Amino acid sequence: MYNRQYFILFGKKLTKEDFLEATSALLDVILSKEDATLEVVEGPTIKNSSIKSNEEIVEEVFARLGLSFSKEGTRYIRDIVLYYMLHKDKMVNIKVDVHPILFEKYKVGYEKLRACMREAIKFAMVKPTPLTKKLFEDNIKKNKTVPVKEFIVKVLDYCKYYAISMEK
Repeated sequence: MYNRQYFILFGKKLTKEDFLEATSALLDVILSKEDATLEVVEGPTIKNSSIKSNEEIVEEVFARLGLSFSKEGTRYIRDIVLYYMLHKDKMVNIKVDVHPILFEKYKVGYEKLRACMREAIKFAMVKPTPLTKKLFEDNIKKNKTVPVKEFIVKVLDYCKYYAISMEK
């Protein structure tokens, strides 16, 4: 099981205590302003073009990882990462959560799904990019293949971190 003991907020690591202290301070500010009135002004909304969608972020990270979009496995991994970016509260369990969705979309069995993802990961590891070396340096040093779940979890964490850093 993958468990992290800190939160990443705006690219900085925060412990649980830091997070609770910040939340408490925010609540104090909100409660002290309870007499203030909220004025809603309707008008045209401006979309910030610098904020990227989850799909754009995932595709940019995948390109930086050297994953080939012509491979079936890359499409499966992309869909899985997007699913978990949208469902942040879920633990990564491909067989239970995502496989039924992918089966409906691509009509692919679980074993073929995993085999295609392993092939895409091996392709990315043949000529590792700087980002691939950074995320999977232990596996590269030991000349070991990266397990599918480990690959997805690390890429998912990096995509979430990258999305937060883009909001700055």
